[in-house]
Amino acid sequence: MVDSKNQTYGDLEKSLEERLRELLKYGGLDRGDYTPKEIAQSIVSHNLHSKGNLSDSFHPLQKMVIVLPDGDNGFYTDEHEGRRLFPETKDQKACDDFNPGEAFNYSLFPFLSMKPGALGRHESYFLELLQYIDSRPPYQERVLRRKGLGGISMGGFGAMKLGLKYPHLFQSVSSQSGLLDIGLLKNKWMLKMILPEFLEVFGHLDPKKLPSSSSLDLKHIDANNPLTLMKKRGISQLPQWIYFDYGEREEFSWIVGGNQNFEEILKERSHQIPVQPFNGKAGHNYQFWRSRSGNILKHHSDVFRQSLLEK
Repeated sequence: MVDSKNQTYGDLEKSLEERLRELLKYGGLDRGDYTPKEIAQSIVSHNLHSKGNLSDSFHPLQKMVIVLPDGDNGFYTDEHEGRRLFPETKDQKACDDFNPGEAFNYSLFPFLSMKPGALGRHESYFLELLQYIDSRPPYQERVLRRKGLGGISMGGFGAMKLGLKYPHLFQSVSSQSGLLDIGLLKNKWMLKMILPEFLEVFGHLDPKKLPSSSSLDLKHIDANNPLTLMKKRGISQLPQWIYFDYGEREEFSWIVGGNQNFEEILKERSHQIPVQPFNGKAGHNYQFWRSRSGNILKHHSDVFRQSLLEK
């Protein structure tokens, strides 16, 4: 999408298809996924330029350095009691892997466990990472003076929260299927079974007892809730630097409800994306998020480009 050889949206779609074919050749696409052509169509024809013609001129995106920090299941938030529940994991494989004995059984059921590294000081870690990147000689020039922040699901929450909490650090923010109103997450029975980390990050998780014995710190939730932060900043209309969307068939009602609450305070029409060809049926899945990747990158590029013009 930053290739200057792509002069039209048709060129872009063809270029993406070629790159995806190369990815498929080396095992980079899951079995049963859409074909390279279908993926390229989903990104360009059905989403990025759904109301236009493929012969329309395409303006390449601003070049970007993309950094992908792992927030694990820590909600990009410092655990409210400052506790560390796990020893450092010794497994250096994928972030979801861990060795036997490193997991933490939190339930009356022996098969329900949280992974090591899921809890800690994830907001502090993120800010430390940002400071580290800024200190590196290759990035001290103009290339990283404009920063965007984006994420999906829990990462969408993290991006919106951090972007609103530290507006001086980021020029643009995006969220896909994000948890934009964590004030909706107060059912301790549901949380204990599905999101035990949320209970510990935003309250106190009492292991191996009924969910009612755990607690939530409503002040800590409020201090890190994107919806509350939006209200505190007095933002009542969607600013140009914020983007959010969510799918028609999200698995979780609090994702839909939270995004709708965002729409309400921002006086926005629905940002819900309907089922389209090759977009994972607009569900809580990577096919859906991938289909919107072009829109997300264009959002950040447009904000960066505008900030350059204003200077």
